[in-house]
Amino acid sequence: NVGKVKSDAELENLCDLSVRALDELIEVYQDSDLHVKLRVAAGKTLAQTQHPRALHAISEMVATTTAVDYTLLNESISMLGMFSENPKAANALVRSMRKMEKRTNEVHIALVKSLNRVRTKDQILALLDLYEVAKSNMSRTERLLTETMGAIGSDQVVPVLTSVARDPKINIGIRNKAVEILG
Repeated sequence: NVGKVKSDAELENLCDLSVRALDELIEVYQDSDLHVKLRVAAGKTLAQTQHPRALHAISEMVATTTAVDYTLLNESISMLGMFSENPKAANALVRSMRKMEKRTNEVHIALVKSLNRVRTKDQILALLDLYEVAKSNMSRTERLLTETMGAIGSDQVVPVLTSVARDPKINIGIRNKAVEILG
């Protein structure tokens, strides 16, 4: 259509329409009340435009993780914790941990693959930072699981805690905690 434009006013009108369409796509993409598939379709269309405003909208969504409602999830987890000694609540929490771990890994893989395609001069520093975060998260998870198993006080956890205590790849503090729990 641009090749068929006959005047500056017509070109300006066409540009205004394009900007309004872009703004509407951004609104759809950011509207948490809309269905996810519609929002994803709007986001993919935005990405294809390569427009700076589209880049900004998608960057903010990813950088701030606003696509995930952590508040509801955290509150729901706390609510399940109120069902003390209920096997159904415990089962749901364990299933949630597995699902979250799987989803977190999927997101990390997607992030690293996309970072590889973007190729910035700071990429190495970003990857080193991510590596340190991953190590820290793993260590924190190992510590929490060790302490939780120790609090259970069942003979079933003894082989696992023994394995933790002997594993040289696990942080020494966590290994010592396992030894302390084993008594």
